[in-house]
Amino acid sequence: MAKKYFILALLLLMALGSYQNAFSQGIVIFIVLGLIFDMTFWFSITGKKKVICEHKVTGER
Repeated sequence: MAKKYFILALLLLMALGSYQNAFSQGIVIFIVLGLIFDMTFWFSITGKKKVICEHKVTGER
């Protein structure tokens, strides 16, 4: 469990560091890296939820 929080904190720090480099130097690749790290961080926190839609079809009217 502690490993998960360590990885999440590392992802957040990497995203913030990439954004800082991108805005100070104007390099687009750092913005892209920041977005990737940021999205990975948020998807890891929220988790992937499957949406299950059950639809029962009956012949009744």
